[in-house]
Amino acid sequence: MSKWLTTGEMIDQLKVGEVAETNEQAGLRVKYTKECGLIYVNEHEVIDLDNGKEGRVFITSDYIKNMKWRILPNYVSFEEAMKAGKEGKTIAYHTQYDKHVIEPMELRQFAVASLSIQDNGLLHMFEGKWTIENV
Repeated sequence: MSKWLTTGEMIDQLKVGEVAETNEQAGLRVKYTKECGLIYVNEHEVIDLDNGKEGRVFITSDYIKNMKWRILPNYVSFEEAMKAGKEGKTIAYHTQYDKHVIEPMELRQFAVASLSIQDNGLLHMFEGKWTIENV
């Protein structure tokens, strides 16, 4: 999981389409969109605040300014990850405890090694959490 950031650091590092969550209020998440900027979201869906601002975030209070945030990984399917790996991009496989970064030149070795993993290794790969590290 990513490290905790200040509100300012989160705003500086958040890329279009990414979601960040705070540790201080359960369920408070923000997403950076090209159309609206920083917006509140709930489980990656825009929250309709009925204020005519489409859920835009206004960082005006010291409470929000002092929150800690982490940017959530943008998980993709196994198929998307393999396609990106074949295109020369670095990908990562996430387990409950680790993140395994796979460089394009290591993709074949990783696939062969995974065939010998116990506990349904292939099934875990297909259904696992993947990210594309250099989008």
